Amino acid sequence: MQLKNLLITLSLLSMLNVSSNYLHASCQVLETNEESLPQSKKLYIKGKQLAALSDVLKEKLAQQSFKGIVAVTRGGLVPAGYLAHRLGIRTIETLGLSSYDDQSKQQKVLKVEKPLDLQDGGEGWLIVDDISDTGKTFEYIQNLFPKAHRLAYIVKPQGEKFVNVYAMDVAQDTWVVFPWEID
Repeated sequence: MQLKNLLITLSLLSMLNVSSNYLHASCQVLETNEESLPQSKKLYIKGKQLAALSDVLKEKLAQQSFKGIVAVTRGGLVPAGYLAHRLGIRTIETLGLSSYDDQSKQQKVLKVEKPLDLQDGGEGWLIVDDISDTGKTFEYIQNLFPKAHRLAYIVKPQGEKFVNVYAMDVAQDTWVVFPWEID
C-alpha cells in the first residue's frame, strides 16, 4: 500500500495520557523506500514535539534525583540536553555506541565508540537515548550499568522491556526521524 505525502494528525496526548496543555502536534507519516525498510512508515518528530515529550519525561522523573545524565551518542545527545535543562542537571557524560549503518539505516553489530566507566553499576545515573528499537543498545547498557535508570524518548515493542521510562511508543515497523537526523 503506497501512502503519498499523507499528513496525519497524531494525538500524542492520548498516546501519552497527558493534559492538553502539553501538546497538539502533527507528524508526517510517509511510506519509505521499499529497498531500505520494507513495509515501513516514517514518523517525523519536530522540535516542538521533542520539547513536549521532554516535559512529559520531566513529570515522570519529578520525584527522582540523579548524579548526572549519560547521553548515548549520537541519538541521545539532544534529548539529554533537553532533559538536563528541565531537570536542573549539569553533569552530562557520554557513552559512544553505534548500532545503525548511517547509509543503509539497517541495524548492525553494536560497536563501542567511546567507553564510559561509572562506579557502583551506574547507580544514581540517568542514561538517555532517543529510541529503543530492538532493545540491543539498552540491553548492552543494562548489562554494563545494571543500577542505572534507562530512558528512551520513544520505544518500540521489542525495545520496551530494556528501559525504565519512556514518553511515547510506536509500532515496530515505524522508522522515527528526529529533527537532527538527515533524511
